[in-house]
Amino acid sequence: MLVKRRTTLTQAEKQRGFTRAFTVVGVHQQAQSWLAAYVVAFSIFEDRITAAVHLSHELAGVAITGRSLALYKRVARLETSGWLDAETAADWRAAGDERNEVIHAAMWAADAVDAEHVTRALRRARKADAITRRLTKAIKDKRT
Repeated sequence: MLVKRRTTLTQAEKQRGFTRAFTVVGVHQQAQSWLAAYVVAFSIFEDRITAAVHLSHELAGVAITGRSLALYKRVARLETSGWLDAETAADWRAAGDERNEVIHAAMWAADAVDAEHVTRALRRARKADAITRRLTKAIKDKRT
């Protein structure tokens, strides 16, 4: 069953959810359930990219449309706005291709996903979160 969460969360609720998501990845890693760990880790990565795009728009004073953007377009927006270097942008675009390949491969063989896939997704998620934190700080600095 798909549980839809409400879209308006406090900062504290967001932080608790983010922390809980990393805990869920850890639980799946301990169980060596690599596909589950990878799916959650990649979801964290995408969430942080989305947050960074929204924050970069807020900082620039640009209206945010309600429609969802593909991963490549979100990465491109961060790159063109100067918050993401070309090397990282290329890595993140490759991550989208890798995700599609890995999830498809897992349909045929559960061991198509391994610990290294999870490690890469977590590394990317942490880097995206660091950008989100820099953007949040820039917005706070701009307000003062």
